[in-house]
Amino acid sequence: MNRFTRNNLLLIVIIACSCVAAIILLVFSVIRYIGMTNCMAEIEKIKKQVEELSRKNPSPHVVNRKPIEANTLLYTQVADKLAFYFTSPMKNLAEEFIKGLVPVNPEKDDSGKALPLTVEKFRKDYEEMWNKGQSYVDKQYNYNNFKEQAFKNWTSQVRKYLPLAQQLTTEPLTVDSLPEVLFSYVGIPRVMGEQPDNMVKYMKNYQTALVRVMTSIKFNIVNSRIDWFGFDPDPTAAGIAAKFNSPRDHYPQIARVWDIYGDVIKRMADCRKMITYKDKSGKKVDVAHTKEVIDRLELEKIPFTTYDDRIESFYGLELRAAMGSSSQNNPDALRNALSGNEEGPFRIYRMRISVGGSMAGIRTFIKALDAAYREKHVYVVKSIALYAERDGAFEIFRSREEQMNPDAAKKNQSAQSGFQGRGRGRGRGRVAESDSSAQSKIDPAQLEEMKRRNEEALKKLKFFERPGYGDILIGDDKTSKAVIDFDCYELK
Repeated sequence: MNRFTRNNLLLIVIIACSCVAAIILLVFSVIRYIGMTNCMAEIEKIKKQVEELSRKNPSPHVVNRKPIEANTLLYTQVADKLAFYFTSPMKNLAEEFIKGLVPVNPEKDDSGKALPLTVEKFRKDYEEMWNKGQSYVDKQYNYNNFKEQAFKNWTSQVRKYLPLAQQLTTEPLTVDSLPEVLFSYVGIPRVMGEQPDNMVKYMKNYQTALVRVMTSIKFNIVNSRIDWFGFDPDPTAAGIAAKFNSPRDHYPQIARVWDIYGDVIKRMADCRKMITYKDKSGKKVDVAHTKEVIDRLELEKIPFTTYDDRIESFYGLELRAAMGSSSQNNPDALRNALSGNEEGPFRIYRMRISVGGSMAGIRTFIKALDAAYREKHVYVVKSIALYAERDGAFEIFRSREEQMNPDAAKKNQSAQSGFQGRGRGRGRGRVAESDSSAQSKIDPAQLEEMKRRNEEALKKLKFFERPGYGDILIGDDKTSKAVIDFDCYELK
């Protein structure tokens, strides 16, 4: 064997090198085969994509590429413009407030220059400060130190931005509540100190402010649901704590819903305050409902919408998903309604409001909701149900019945006098009673003669001069009730 190896050493070396080369070539072939297989799979995938794209209209051919790119840019620009209307003006105010604060110990760059305070830095410092405290007393103590010791101009900033913020919300703001309200728009949850007593106080103050808005312009507030707008009839700290056991989750949602209530009530009240008239150039002008303006317009005989073209009654405003007494016994229903519905990038609050007034006033209110996006409040009216508060057809039928049945006429007259003592006819019931007592003292023969003379006088008038001519009998647009379902959209 050794002699064979010595005699054939060259052959053995050649065979060994050949084996090594064969193995290398085999491995290389396998690698290339795997790469080729992947390429073929990628080609098949691209073929399918091309087939799918070719079936689209327009197909992404080289001819269509530029129009597609232009349309994509256009859609992006439009989306950016629409996003503008979903950013709250309070958020911009909050960012200005924070950036205007002057820290006592600001962060510095490598050169020693003080860095400007950013919203992200402030939010991080605030959360760290608040989470240090174990109890509400500790948290409040840390917060007071944070205000007074961390910034040089905290008090002056609050006083500067308080009147600006009051113009953007119906909530009764104070120097104590303003910072928390502003910070809630930059990602710091509004937790009311995590105290149920504070939440109850907030709701009562807000409710008082909204009632004052409506009573100041003499709304007919006829429904007790105004008390808490779909919440408990009389919330207490114990009730709030039982239903909303996570202040950091639920309290910010309650505050958000009340802000929506306040904005809607304000728009409803603004419709009540305004009338529209045409100036000498024919341009429509909106002015406040004041006696001086109305007297001037009537004196100058300028046409304007009548004083009755307004919302005059408020029947209720609440979350649709939390309506009825069932939500009072089912806290989950109210909590789910307060959190809203998440659809894509939006959070949607579903509302229902019931109002009464003229058809023109209801239309004005609908227009006010539609146009609210200009002030960065996006409302989408989903449905409107209209009800006539006075049935003209029934009154025609009743008048015919009274002619045939005098006894029924007397009953209807007494019922009508009682009804006129309420709502829009306030005080008329007493007038009707005094007229009736005065007529009872007149001799029946004299009363009959007076009626005959009145009838004769009416017959001599032209038909279009007679009382009642032109009155709307069916579908009276001055006494309508509307139940309006609408959604409020906001970005998450």
